[in-house]
Amino acid sequence: MSLTGKITCGCIWLTVFLCLYLHSYAQSQVQSWGIGPVVEENIPKAEQRALQDAFSKAILQVALSHIPASSSLALVEKIQEYNTSRETQDISQYQITSRSRFFDVLQLNVDVIINDDYLKNWLQLHALTTPYEMRPAILLMISSYGPGSDETYEWWTSTGKRPYSRFENQLAEELKRRGEKVLYVEQIPRNTINPRERPLFIAASSGADLLLTGSISYTPVHDTLYETTFDVNLLDVQKERRLASWTLSRRSDFEIKDVHTLIISSALPQIQSHITQKILDLYPVVVKRHICINGISDYRTYQSMITALNAMAGISSIKIVSIQGHTICHSVEIKGSLEEMLQNLQYQQIADADIMIEGDVAYIRILKR
Repeated sequence: MSLTGKITCGCIWLTVFLCLYLHSYAQSQVQSWGIGPVVEENIPKAEQRALQDAFSKAILQVALSHIPASSSLALVEKIQEYNTSRETQDISQYQITSRSRFFDVLQLNVDVIINDDYLKNWLQLHALTTPYEMRPAILLMISSYGPGSDETYEWWTSTGKRPYSRFENQLAEELKRRGEKVLYVEQIPRNTINPRERPLFIAASSGADLLLTGSISYTPVHDTLYETTFDVNLLDVQKERRLASWTLSRRSDFEIKDVHTLIISSALPQIQSHITQKILDLYPVVVKRHICINGISDYRTYQSMITALNAMAGISSIKIVSIQGHTICHSVEIKGSLEEMLQNLQYQQIADADIMIEGDVAYIRILKR
């Protein structure tokens, strides 16, 4: 084969090679729609808002396809956080298929193509892809004081098969609605419960992974006005250690159920944050990041870097996704922190290099000696 033929053949194989890796970027195509208010006949501004609304709905559609139904409510509550941080970075392509106006509202129908690699990583890092069956089981042991009297209610010290208190039951239902796995009192064999034992022992005997303890008290202030205080302790049952403690207080003359709703809505974000961390400890997430190496002047230095990265325990795969001049970019699947991986690479002193991280992309610039 002539030299020209060899070069042509090599270019073809390189093109095929790159296409295969570039194709590995996950993309989803959805049909979405959005609306935007028409203010002072400013149609371009209305279209911009309608497009943004359509993009948000498209992201939500794709996200829902990657999670179990039990996580849907938690996703809806958190998706704005994702949209704010990513904006339109993951919109690969879109086409407006129709426009219609209803009085002062513009509606667009849009075909949207989304690069969902980052979205899937985000869902995993927030434990939204974890099905109900694999989530840690939570037991509630919250003492109730009142309202209106000094009577103490504790299901685990009461005689007979007593249910959760009103507050415990409402909190349990809210956690369950958000996809969390709650142990109910009727699920726990009463012959395993000894009121004199410490709560952690009771939780372990019932098969709980997390224990939510503390107390809720109702102190009368004036007539129907009460000070409601919720003291919370979240415990890791297996490790027998406290994960968090905090106090919430509300003063109002609302109905007890409404007061409970206020208290629970304030407590849930922190409770779910610790549940997420527990899940990530049990099932470490493999996330996809990107590393671009710039200033490559010899293959030996480049290969030494790749070999060193491949040898790290937290890196499960490295794939080339693009080659441009003296820059090669890679898709990297890791468990743990990308910053720590790159810091370890620097310690090996393979070459003088500057390292910068922007979002999910790390840039390594090899310095000329």
